[in-house]
Amino acid sequence: MLVSVILDALYLWAFGALLAPILNDPQGELIANPSSLGFATVVLGLAIPAGIAFAWHADMTWTKPAWGWWPSWVQIPRRRSSFESTPTAWDKVAPRHSDVWVKIRLPNGERVAGWMSGKSFVSTYPQPRDIYIQEQFTISADGSIGDRIPNTGGVWLSITDGSIVEWINEPEGDTDT
Repeated sequence: MLVSVILDALYLWAFGALLAPILNDPQGELIANPSSLGFATVVLGLAIPAGIAFAWHADMTWTKPAWGWWPSWVQIPRRRSSFESTPTAWDKVAPRHSDVWVKIRLPNGERVAGWMSGKSFVSTYPQPRDIYIQEQFTISADGSIGDRIPNTGGVWLSITDGSIVEWINEPEGDTDT
């Protein structure tokens, strides 16, 4: 409410002469200039408050564009919202992993390793955390990934609290099937 009152006061101060005919005869002005009133409503009632809200709740960083033709000394503003709607870190990070090794230690101490690629899958909110690894590999006592398990059709695991999931970007072995 306070923001609306402040914006209304600013609008009257800045655009009072333009708004006076509308305030005197709203119905007549609406009939005479519907597109102008529609434009004013969108700008004053939606665009400006939304812009203020975005600017208030966004972090602004200056970055160099990745485009090769852009001069390296020029930086462009990039806004990143400080609001994060992802429920958990698992929901944000797990689906992004592809073509990586994964090692999982379950709460009971059992360890599972495998190769995650196009046929692998992780579930995210609102479903419980679980993972399907398309190819399972042996894992040695020292934690290194060994040979592909013969005739593996993949492995499904429920990732419960206390599980440790590690993704490894560097290939540890042969991924050819």
